[in-house]
Amino acid sequence: DGGMMLVMDHHRLHAVYGFLASPFASALVLAVDGGGGDGESFVTYHGTAAGQVVPLRRCSTCRIGIWYDALRGVLGDARFNELPLLARAHAADPEYLELCLQRIRRIHKYDWVSPVRFVKGFLEAHPPNTTAKL
Repeated sequence: DGGMMLVMDHHRLHAVYGFLASPFASALVLAVDGGGGDGESFVTYHGTAAGQVVPLRRCSTCRIGIWYDALRGVLGDARFNELPLLARAHAADPEYLELCLQRIRRIHKYDWVSPVRFVKGFLEAHPPNTTAKL
């Protein structure tokens, strides 16, 4: 039928959609997850005024998405599914956010299994018991 198929990597596809659907003419775009099929877990892009999404940095050891996996384990699926709405509706608790950031900075020193236990231990010791902590 003369159609064309475009193949794009997982994170770039998310970045392209997020940027092109946004109200911004130019933006820093982040694609973050527990580790995609490409082994990357944190990728930054520049969304340009020309509508391009240009890769800037890729990280396969950042593992920031592990927090979401661990939150699902601690909160259960019902509360976990509320996270996007809660994240848009509430400012973060600054002290709790700093604890999380300290833990994230240390994650890259460990292998894949260790961060999962590491983060789960943090969330059990410091439960996200208010919406400002989600």
